[in-house]
Amino acid sequence: METKAHTNLIHCPVCVSSDVTLDTTQSSAYYIDKYKHVLNIDVSNYFTGIEQVEILDCKTCSYRFYHPFSLQAQPEFYENLSHNDTYYLEEKWEFEIALSKLKKGMKVLEIGCGEGNFLEMAYNHGIFIEGLDTGKNLLTESKSGIPIHKQVIETFAQDHANEFDAIVSLQVLEHLTEIQNFINASLYCLKPTGKLILAVPNIEAKILRYDENNCLNMPPHHMGLFSPKAFGNLSKHYPMRLLSLKKEPLSIDHSKRYYRIYITHIRKKLGIFGMALDKILYPISETMIHALRTQLNGQSMLAEFRKNNRS
Repeated sequence: METKAHTNLIHCPVCVSSDVTLDTTQSSAYYIDKYKHVLNIDVSNYFTGIEQVEILDCKTCSYRFYHPFSLQAQPEFYENLSHNDTYYLEEKWEFEIALSKLKKGMKVLEIGCGEGNFLEMAYNHGIFIEGLDTGKNLLTESKSGIPIHKQVIETFAQDHANEFDAIVSLQVLEHLTEIQNFINASLYCLKPTGKLILAVPNIEAKILRYDENNCLNMPPHHMGLFSPKAFGNLSKHYPMRLLSLKKEPLSIDHSKRYYRIYITHIRKKLGIFGMALDKILYPISETMIHALRTQLNGQSMLAEFRKNNRS
């Protein structure tokens, strides 16, 4: 167990508080083995000289994060993942929800636009949108000619103060260790009362919480773990107001996976009783999960914030 003196030297990436405690530790070998076994990706170079990875808990804002921060993935890591057909999906739950928060004629920036799937969707709805991404192999414009700037938001913001009606960033925040700089730069680019629309994984969703093989929710891919409480708490530490927070319902495509992940957890927890329960439930599991799926949480959540005039 790490000492409090050690954690007092670490500041939360969200609120910069030093009231940080150690939740748990895991060996570097655990993460290296997971990536190799599940994705056949070698991430050992990120863990050079690191024997243990810490998960820390901020008592001020409820954000949990991995440490050391040097584990954060670099652009070449995402280039390797981009070859996986399921990494940049053309349709996602958060695309539709984010689009519903925008209006025709708005000037919008998407941070972390990837191959431009959301850019195209917004453009086709009459939104003046442009993208921002640091991927080495990405083009400087999308299929429809939408500009994609190869910059980080902190650099881009220097020449784009008070310019956008809304900024959208979907599944980006959990990758970062410099969250404070990211959000402040985003707010700087927004017009007074502009919107900041963010989506992150919901760590309280059982499909994520109990999936021991979901290495993409581990470093170096993800550096932070947002609960709905921590996500909503962003408005307490930045000059913006929370307008709404929506949780993704479980999708039909993930119904079987949800049962497999949850029943594996139950079997480990209850032993022989869990195995007996699985035998009873398995024949009706697909029907049962399908009937309940709108009441179950999927992987993501989306929050809509409005910039305060003073920012």
